[in-house]
Amino acid sequence: MSHRIYLLLGSNVAKEINLPLAVAELSAWGELQAVSAAYETVPVGSDGAEYNSGANGTSGANGTSGANGTSGANGTSGASGASDSFLNAAVLLVADLEPDAAKREMIATVESKLQRVRDRHDRFAPRTIDIDISLWDDEVMTILGRPVPEPDILRHLHVAQPLADIAPDYVHPLEGRTLADIAGGLVRDALARGVPLPVRRPDVILLP
Repeated sequence: MSHRIYLLLGSNVAKEINLPLAVAELSAWGELQAVSAAYETVPVGSDGAEYNSGANGTSGANGTSGANGTSGANGTSGASGASDSFLNAAVLLVADLEPDAAKREMIATVESKLQRVRDRHDRFAPRTIDIDISLWDDEVMTILGRPVPEPDILRHLHVAQPLADIAPDYVHPLEGRTLADIAGGLVRDALARGVPLPVRRPDVILLP
C-alpha cells in the first residue's frame, strides 16, 4: 500500500551539494510528487536557541534535535566543512513503505550514503544531511519513538515553510489548520519579534 510521506531535510555541511543529493537518493524509493524551495536559516538550539521558539504561542517541543537538521532540522555549526547556517527543504514522497521501514531502511540508507555521523553526545552537531518524517498521510502516530505530526511544525518556520510550499492546503490532523496558515502565523510572529526569516535560495536546484 502506498503512503504519502512528507519529509523535512536539512544540511549544514557542504549543504549546496548534499541537499540536492539527498533529494535524488530519495527519488529512488518512490515517486517524488513535490519538492519545496531550499531555504537558508540560522541554527536552532545552542547558539540559535531563540529562533522561532514558542511562536504562535504553541508548545509542541519534543526535546529532539532537528535538522534545521529537522524535527527542527537545525543545529549549530562547528565541525570542519560546516556552515553557520542550514539549508532546509521538504519533499512529498509517495512510496510503498510502512512507517518503521521508511525510518530504518529508506532514511537510514540515504543518510548513510551521504556520510551522516550522529553524535549521541551532541544533538546539535553539524550534519551532512538530516531527514525527518514530518507528516504521514493524514495520520497521528509515533514512528520509532518520534511523534508524527512533527511537533516543530507549530514552532519553527524552517519546518513549516518548506512543508507549506509542497502542501499548502494540507490540514494538520491535530490543529485543524492548513500548513499555509501555520507558516503564515509563524512569519507574522517572527516579524513582530524581529527574528530573521528563512531565506529562499533559488540558486540551489533540488531537482535536475
